[in-house]
Amino acid sequence: MDNEILIDGKKVIELMPHRPPMRMIGKLIHFEAQVVRTALIISSENVFCINGKLSEIGLAENMAQSASIVVGYDRYEEVKANGGVYVPPFGYIGAINRLKIHQLPEIKTELTTEIKVDFKVGDITFVSAKVTSQNVLFAEGEMKVFIEKV
Repeated sequence: MDNEILIDGKKVIELMPHRPPMRMIGKLIHFEAQVVRTALIISSENVFCINGKLSEIGLAENMAQSASIVVGYDRYEEVKANGGVYVPPFGYIGAINRLKIHQLPEIKTELTTEIKVDFKVGDITFVSAKVTSQNVLFAEGEMKVFIEKV
């Protein structure tokens, strides 16, 4: 797996409308047309942490935000290449299917979330997601994500 950091820190904020404390992506570490990988180190200040662990909702939100990068990063690169100002589109989860939470990660765990595009129909992207850390699978599932046109 190629996990070179493509975008991190403040630049990740440019890709999405989410702002701290709701932002659930720390770095974009891999991008292809059909596969995206993001990373997040779970902080004790994370709003989705309960009793020292990231909650089920936090894992699902991490998956959803990572899925939005599939569409957002292409647009970001295109706008930046043309000297424009990128405005991140809003996205919505249309459905979550076959979500399996295998275990909850602890604070300070660095998660890698891999999103694979299964197919697209109009403005809806169907993806498969896996959240891991050091070969431990925390969550997996499928999502339908709708991204607004800007």
